[in-house]
Amino acid sequence: MHNSKNLLCWRNCCVGCGPVAWAMVFGYLNRRSQLRPELYGTGSHHLFKLTKSRNTWDGRRSLFPQSLNEDMVDYTEMLHDILGSVVVAGDSVTLPHRMNRIDAFFQENQKSGNPKVTIHTNGWRSLIGNYSDDIRDQAIAYIKNNWPVVVGMRCGHGRLRMHYAVATRYREILKPKKRTLTNFINKSPCEMVTRLEFFLHMGRGYHSEYDESNWCSAKIFFAGVATY
Repeated sequence: MHNSKNLLCWRNCCVGCGPVAWAMVFGYLNRRSQLRPELYGTGSHHLFKLTKSRNTWDGRRSLFPQSLNEDMVDYTEMLHDILGSVVVAGDSVTLPHRMNRIDAFFQENQKSGNPKVTIHTNGWRSLIGNYSDDIRDQAIAYIKNNWPVVVGMRCGHGRLRMHYAVATRYREILKPKKRTLTNFINKSPCEMVTRLEFFLHMGRGYHSEYDESNWCSAKIFFAGVATY
């Protein structure tokens, strides 16, 4: 899964994490199809094509690059246009319900299987970053079937700092529960609790608390997947 620490900019604002997340997903599908066609077929070869200029295909299929280059910039800008991301404070924001606008592009360029993009949101609750166990469980089910999942998460402690990353693995680990004071002297007994985590590819290194790829708590308000 490709990550770039460079910010992609478009019309004096950053492209945003939504288009970058879908670019990482399509890049993953493209590369595994090109490098392991005996396992994954050749239907994902068309998900990335060389471009002469933004939104103008020259028809040549290409292997998705492992590092940021001009073709990848054009490609991500095109996905930005498809999603209809809006500019807020100099950055591009893709609303959760708009993330399925990428479906037509995926259906046109994924040449095998039954291609479709499925998103899971909670309406206005997702819009303000409310976490959902049901959406988390949907994401885990896709990951179990080897599909990378775009997940919406909050960054830091504020509700308005949100980010789309790509989850490719999950795990359950035991962690000690935070002990509380039962009185002014004694603390409650130490308890172990199960914590679910996703392995996330952040795409932009959006927040200093997160590495580019890292295990993070599986608390999400959105999940999107491209399957075929």
